[in-house]
Amino acid sequence: MQQQETNSIEERNNNNKTIIFALIGVALIIGALIAILTLTNTKEKSFSDIDDTEEEEVVQQQKFSLHGTVDIYPVYMKLSIEGNVVNGSYYYESQGPGKQLNLRGIYDDGRLELFETDENGQQTGHFVGQLKKGIYIGIFYNARGNSMQFRLDK
Repeated sequence: MQQQETNSIEERNNNNKTIIFALIGVALIIGALIAILTLTNTKEKSFSDIDDTEEEEVVQQQKFSLHGTVDIYPVYMKLSIEGNVVNGSYYYESQGPGKQLNLRGIYDDGRLELFETDENGQQTGHFVGQLKKGIYIGIFYNARGNSMQFRLDK
């Protein structure tokens, strides 16, 4: 009788171990699936990942504000696009909105070129870059011909 009790206890212990290992295996599989789904959904988009239909939404909006940096200098920009003609203004955060520079330019198939003029109408800079999905990235050339990278977002 004692032999049967010992076998019964061993069988229960084996069953419990099997259940525990199965639960651990299921938990590991679920964790791996969650990690894979999270990594694929949070992958950063590069400029080449942005499709043209998203770009058209920006153009149809016609008026928008951007904020970012020219080199290390924070700037705020307002643009209005009508067809291929672009008008707007921007200012350096350090100068404040009272010291705005005027912008006029051309928008063509994602390429946005802007000419900066001061309050006297003198050209003082030139932006050349790509506008896609509300992000404007490129090179700014100041009046001395120095170039600086810029990135502006909605």
